[in-house]
Parts: sequence; C-alpha cells; structure tokens
Amino acid sequence: MIARVRSLVQRNLPQKAAAVLVAVVLWVVVMGEQNPVIDGSYTVPVTLSKAPSGFRITHDGGDEVKIKVRAQRSFFMNYGDHDFKAYLDLSGAMEGKQSIPVETELPQEFELVEVQPEHITVTLDPYIERHMPVALIVTGTVAKGATVDRIDKSFSMVTAVGPRSEADRADRVIGYVGLAGNSDDFTLQVPLTPIDEDGREVSGVRLHPSTIEAKVLLRKGIISKMLAVQADVETPEGYEAGKVTVTPAQTEVTGSESLLAQMTAVKTEKISLSVEDMDSTIIKRTVKLALPADMRAKDAEISVIIEARKKPDAPQEEESR
Repeated sequence: MIARVRSLVQRNLPQKAAAVLVAVVLWVVVMGEQNPVIDGSYTVPVTLSKAPSGFRITHDGGDEVKIKVRAQRSFFMNYGDHDFKAYLDLSGAMEGKQSIPVETELPQEFELVEVQPEHITVTLDPYIERHMPVALIVTGTVAKGATVDRIDKSFSMVTAVGPRSEADRADRVIGYVGLAGNSDDFTLQVPLTPIDEDGREVSGVRLHPSTIEAKVLLRKGIISKMLAVQADVETPEGYEAGKVTVTPAQTEVTGSESLLAQMTAVKTEKISLSVEDMDSTIIKRTVKLALPADMRAKDAEISVIIEARKKPDAPQEEESR
C-alpha cells in the first residue's frame, strides 16, 4: 500500500512541481493586482515620553505630525489614525532648547516611509521659587473728615513660583486697597498680582499666598490739602541762592482742619550750603519736608536744584557811581 502511494506521488513529479510553481506565481500576480502595496499618510498627535519633572516643557510648531507609511491596500482599510503613535523621548533632555527626533509606533504590517517634521525643538524651563515683598496701592478716597493713618498687612513677603523665564521677569508684587468712601477702620482681603518692571502682569507666575489681609486704620477730624513746596536754603556769607527748583512743586498734606486752613505752603528741611558747595554753579539735594508731628505729606522726599552765585560787591558798586 505504501509503495503504491509513493509511486503515485513520484509519478510525473517534475510536471507537478512546475504546476505548483505556476499556481503560486499566478496567485502572487493576482493578489498584487487586487491588493497592491501602496503609500498612505496619517496625521497623529505628538506626545511626550519620559519627560523629566520640575520643568515647564514647550515645543515649537503644532501638536501633530504627518506620518507616511507603506503597506498592502487591505491593511489601510483595517487601521485608523488612532493605531499610529508619534512621541518625543525626553529621557536625555536638559534645561534650555534642543532638537528632539520624532519617534513612531506602527502596526507591524506597515513600513515607515517618512515623518514630517523629523525633529521638533523642545524647551525645558525649570520651575523656581522667589521670595518677593508685597506693596499695597491705595485707590479711591475715604469719607470727608477722615484720612488713612496706616495700613497693616498680615504679612510682607510672598513666594512666587513659576518657570525661570517667567519668574525672572517678575519685578514686584502688588495689591490694590480700595478706600470706597469708608469712614471707619476696616479690613479686607486683597488679591495679589506679580508684575514686571513695566507694570504688566506676569501671568506664568503663581503666588503663595495669593491674597493678603489689609487692615486700614483711619484718622478722623483730618483733611487733605495741596500745598506749595518751598526750599529752605541757607548759603554761606557772600553767597546767595539764585533760581531754586523743587520737584514736586506741590504736595498733598493731611492734618487737622484748623492747622491746614492757615497754611498755603510747606517748607523743606533746612539745606545748609558750605563754601565748598559753591564751587558748583548747580547744586542738587534730596530732602524731606519739615512737618509738624501730626501732619503727613504724600511725597516723602523732595528734589531741590539750586543755582548758587556770589552776592554783588556793594561797596565797589558805590565807588563806581
């Protein structure tokens, strides 16, 4: 029986092998025509892999890349965009800018042709902390007959947290205290804002805490009045002050109504000039105002510019006449 089977198999073996080979070739040709290898493209989002902690990570361009792949036509019908992955491996990334190649994950039936773009520029910006003082800015006015005596803050420093590029831009932290016509002492929660040197908010920085409690203490029976500022200049013998310029020329002063009603100007502290000072024709000083203990001025310091000169020699003038 075995011999008979072997005989049947071996009979016309070359012809049989040729027939099988022709059948395989025909199958490949038919399948190639019916299911050819083609190229296709997918647009997929880019994700970050192995990103280091403690950094704000940004990258140039959009959040997607275009992947061009190659496979038989039938496979394209069985897969969609979600089956293809693109990512940036940040395991070796450091602070600053760097170009990272785009990595891909494809179904095994597909061959990668190209990725556009092939590299993406990534910036790693480390988060830092800064301790910054708080400045309160008063807005509005209190009720008539009252003025602000002082403002007590619950704390004077806050912690600013943000990417280094943003935190380094923060120049100061401010909060606005609205007086809103109050006639009695009051307390309010003041939101705080980090700003740059131009007064613009630095949005990438968070403050801890983000609000401050401000207690506004008022003084009653007090009024405010704009008074001219006069420089009290004392020159050495034989000299005199010519033109004197003060900045600001006026300042807002608060005090009792009875006292301010009699005043039209307020003087600076005495500016005593020496003979050595007279070597310069222009003398500059920054001084405080000479105020009674119960009076206060809006401007703490006054800038004074003095044009110094010698007095005319009176006896010589009489002889010439």
